[in-house]
Amino acid sequence: MPLPEPTAENVVAYRKSAGLSQSELCRLLGVKSVRWLSKVETAYDGAQMSQQLWELMLFKTNQHPEFQCVPRQASA
Repeated sequence: MPLPEPTAENVVAYRKSAGLSQSELCRLLGVKSVRWLSKVETAYDGAQMSQQLWELMLFKTNQHPEFQCVPRQASA
């Protein structure tokens, strides 16, 4: 399955699908500015999410089409 594009509409849809607020997503991704994410989600002044951050978002919210996070096994 191909990776979806990080369009404003996709960022909003995938964030909401993960059940996250803008501030929760920013914390998850290590982004300090909720204002930046708001601009990305509205494509304000051409703002967009980088491909790397987009893939991290998909990975951390378990929505990546090729990979998923799995917990490590506890050491004995």
